[in-house]
Amino acid sequence: MRSRDVNKVARGEQAPRPPHEPGEISQRPSHPDPDPRQYDHDDDRDRDQLMKKVCVSLCVLSVY
Repeated sequence: MRSRDVNKVARGEQAPRPPHEPGEISQRPSHPDPDPRQYDHDDDRDRDQLMKKVCVSLCVLSVY
């Protein structure tokens, strides 16, 4: 769909855009089922614990 040229509308060469008519929603949409692939926050804790162990081991290695 092409955009309306304001200058052409002002000169009467192009019809103005029709007014918006809001529609009705007859029924509220249902909530989607939870996605099993959603992000699991337990993975954050596991990753944080692993990173702490790696950092500690690297610190110990760098001291010796």
